[in-house]
Amino acid sequence: MEKFKNSSVSKTLDKLAVPAAPGLTTAQLMLANEDLQPVEPARRVWTHKNFIFFWISDSFNINTWMISSSSIVDGLSWWQSWLCVWVGYGIAACFVVLTGRIGAKYHLSFPVIARSSFGIWGGLWPVLNRAVMACVWYGVQGWIGGTCVYLMIRAIWPSWDDYDATGSKNTMPASSGTNTRDFVSYFLFWAGSLPFLNPAVHKIRHLFTVKAIVVPIAGIAFFIWAVVRADGLGPIVKQGSTLQGSALGWAIVKGIMSAIANFAALIVNDPDFARFARTPKDALWSQLFTIPVGFAVTSFIGIIVSSSSTVIFNVDEPVWSPLTLLQMFLEEPGVSGATRFGVFVIAAAFTLAQLGTNIAANSISAGTDLTALLPRWINIRRGSYICAIVGLAMCPWHLLSSSNNFTTYLSAYSVFLSSIAGVMCADYYIVRKGYLQTRDLYSARKGSPYYYHYGVSWRAYTAYIAGILPNLVGFIGAVGVTVPVGATYLYNLNFFGGFIVAASVYWALCKIRPIPACSDTWLEVDDDTQGIADGDSAACDDAPYGETVFGKGSFDLPKGALSMKTDIPKIKGLFEIPGALPIAGHLLELGDDHATVCEKWWRKYKQPVFQIRLGNTRAVVINSFEDCKRMLIGHQSALIDRPKLCTFHGVISSTQGFTIGSSPWDESCKNKRKVAGQTLGRPAMKTYLPMFDLETYSIVRDVVRDNEGGEAYLNIRPYLQRYALNTTLTLCYGIRMDSVWDDMLREILEVGSAISVLRSASENYQDYIPVLRYLPNNEKNQRSKSLRDRRDKYLNELLDKVREMIGQGVDKPCVSAAILKDEETKLTGVEVSSICLSLVSGGFETIPGTLTSCLASLSTVEGQKFQDRAYEDIKHHYPDMQDAWTRSLEAEDVPYVNAIVKEAGRYFTVSSMSLPRKAAADIEWEGAIIPKGTMVLINAQAGNHDVEHFGPDAGTFDPERWLEGTTPPRERLSSGLQHLSFGAGSRACSGQYIASRLLYTALVRILTSFKIVASKEEPPNTDYVDYNLLKSALVAIPRDFKVQLVPRDPQALAQCLKQAEERTRSAYA
Repeated sequence: MEKFKNSSVSKTLDKLAVPAAPGLTTAQLMLANEDLQPVEPARRVWTHKNFIFFWISDSFNINTWMISSSSIVDGLSWWQSWLCVWVGYGIAACFVVLTGRIGAKYHLSFPVIARSSFGIWGGLWPVLNRAVMACVWYGVQGWIGGTCVYLMIRAIWPSWDDYDATGSKNTMPASSGTNTRDFVSYFLFWAGSLPFLNPAVHKIRHLFTVKAIVVPIAGIAFFIWAVVRADGLGPIVKQGSTLQGSALGWAIVKGIMSAIANFAALIVNDPDFARFARTPKDALWSQLFTIPVGFAVTSFIGIIVSSSSTVIFNVDEPVWSPLTLLQMFLEEPGVSGATRFGVFVIAAAFTLAQLGTNIAANSISAGTDLTALLPRWINIRRGSYICAIVGLAMCPWHLLSSSNNFTTYLSAYSVFLSSIAGVMCADYYIVRKGYLQTRDLYSARKGSPYYYHYGVSWRAYTAYIAGILPNLVGFIGAVGVTVPVGATYLYNLNFFGGFIVAASVYWALCKIRPIPACSDTWLEVDDDTQGIADGDSAACDDAPYGETVFGKGSFDLPKGALSMKTDIPKIKGLFEIPGALPIAGHLLELGDDHATVCEKWWRKYKQPVFQIRLGNTRAVVINSFEDCKRMLIGHQSALIDRPKLCTFHGVISSTQGFTIGSSPWDESCKNKRKVAGQTLGRPAMKTYLPMFDLETYSIVRDVVRDNEGGEAYLNIRPYLQRYALNTTLTLCYGIRMDSVWDDMLREILEVGSAISVLRSASENYQDYIPVLRYLPNNEKNQRSKSLRDRRDKYLNELLDKVREMIGQGVDKPCVSAAILKDEETKLTGVEVSSICLSLVSGGFETIPGTLTSCLASLSTVEGQKFQDRAYEDIKHHYPDMQDAWTRSLEAEDVPYVNAIVKEAGRYFTVSSMSLPRKAAADIEWEGAIIPKGTMVLINAQAGNHDVEHFGPDAGTFDPERWLEGTTPPRERLSSGLQHLSFGAGSRACSGQYIASRLLYTALVRILTSFKIVASKEEPPNTDYVDYNLLKSALVAIPRDFKVQLVPRDPQALAQCLKQAEERTRSAYA
């Protein structure tokens, strides 16, 4: 093996390898790459309109005409053929939404979804099946495109026919199945397509825009031309069917199945684009209705044009290909120049149609699949070229020699794909009941629930083969061998037969030999969160958690579960928002965005402080900046406590302890805040400078690598997410992950985001409506317990690694090591975990959220002046770029950058409604008494945009509000509370100093390195409310956008990167 590694073959293979994240094993490279990762929330942007437009565009292609027209050749009338289209594509749409929902719900592609049923390695065979289908289709569509090219040439030079099979200039033997004319036309189309396979997908979008305009116009023109040549629709629609009885019935069945077979590949790969849906609903009705309607319209044109041929040319058998009809126009005696010109224009438009269809539906699809098969050496671009080569080598002209051969081929391959779809749907909908563990779909460890036997599921393959077997005899008959008529009838239903048999056998085998990671009840896990319905119980407020309370024939709900009273009586002298409902209170009216609704109530009722009901919990909401400040600082001793909430405190935090910010006030919380304050103070920051240096360098390095010299538009958020998470991991544990797709790094992001959603009041009513905690099969509890277990696993692994490094004397400066080595702290293991958990869970969401949104505002036309002035101020304080890179680590010296940091924190309030407080003592407020135990909510979003404090422009992003002047910039002196994003008083955020340093350092390095320009096509949303993609989450998730990062001084930047690489080489290795 060592000899092979050093051989020339191995070195050649290494040179051919595509770029990949460093440090990944071969197995990891086989299971995860950029194309296979779950789609993160910021990229889930497809609405129902996107799906509608996609299918309208896809439906308009010549192949759709040919399939529907072939039913006319089989003897059906025009209306019978069209009925087959409606029924066939309607059924196909149902199968599409079945498989598409899996992708839309879990945001996974087909190659990953196939692993759940076929196994981690067994899933490669279904992917190969689809890749083969795409390659063959590439050849078929290419041959049709070649026919379009032939018509263009023939319209100009009629002598081109001298090169056909009977022509004097043909050089191709009869055994080849083609001739010089047709093959050269095909090769011209094939070769002309190759340059379009090279650019990245986003760079050829204009091709599809042109196609969407030109091709429908040409198709309608052809339709009108054919109808006019046939003297109107009358002679066409009067043509009846040539079949009767059972022959007619089975011809209709065959027509319906041909439409479904046309969708065989699309049925299994719909998750590839459904995964980009905002919600599963966006991918449901839009596809269910648009597919039959779009394809029916296109097919109608094909059917009428095909039927018109019998009238125009007085022939018995209709012309099933519209291109053959165009050729017949050219072959008419005395053909006019106008006809030749019309054929040329329509053929040119159809050439464009085939080019666009081949790229969108075949080359990219095959490239993605081949990437999944061999990600070490194949990317989408290389896979697309392999697809083109295979499409040429498989001699597509044999499939298109007649309509019978073409539909036979379609039916044959649909048998294989229908079995795959049957296994997939049975696995998801019947066996697992919608439950998937996303992380394990990327794991090849033997204990993984999808590893089965050596990575292959024998149940899935048994069912797959069983679905194919019933159709084998019928397939043999379809290619010319005499078989029983019953086998032929069964084969005519091949897709249904394959799907139903495969699904049934798979379900039966899983009943006999159950598989792991299944749910007893329907359990689709939202937002990539995973959970195992293990039936554990947990406790909160001394009540059973998640058990079925309707057992034993009784309704013995705990006292207060259905109470219509609040925990605290109505507070006299304090305005209460009207309209509270029994049991639910104001929860339903608050909806997903509590902060914005409360701010509107403030304006509507002119009451900055009021009381509301969250279920049976009474809460006081503070909205204006001055009232927030007065409450937090003036009553800080009374607001030092936090309420306990059932889901977060009672389940999720039951093992690792509460985070510092969410901990109720007790001795443990005091100790944790003291230690955190020491480790995050200014003296300790000096030991973390190498970590700041490394992670900010990594942002700029990777942007330079990916931005194509400043030409590409990038989504900056993933770089900043890694920056924040790696920073907090190294800060807490002295450990970092170099690859953005590292298993643990992905797990922390996924679990943390899921917990953030669960902590939100709008997503978790059971915290405020007790009866919901006792419902059977409580899905919230199952998810919470699963997330808790997964979080425990990685936290324990990280802490054990730190202990091991301490024992070996190789630990890095970090919070956990400092605590573990300081015996005087007297913290328990749970308290140590709690401190680290506080920093990790807080930092990876709030810092990238603030920094991403800040850069979004700076990239806009209005923000360019702020960006330019900040750059000038940086140059004023630092002599050169290298000086800026090094000195920004040590101190925050640039006033304008400091102003941007403050304004970003104020304007983009990433935690719009601050963590709830609990009154530890009675609070006197303007004549009213807020009783001890009352929940107090600080509406940070409303306070941060209070026009009475920040002025009439409080709703705009303006860093200069923090400056006294701009020539040169001078910071406005202020010793008071600047904004509410870090809180204030006794429970202010412990990490606000390090957060400011992280924001400052990243901004200085990014702004000195790049000029940031917003994309016009995917611009940022900078509205302080609407920028948040998921308003129900505890921490905002900025909407996706793209920016262009143009290097300001490429030579100086390259020198900075080189020096930073040397400087950070050994830091946190």
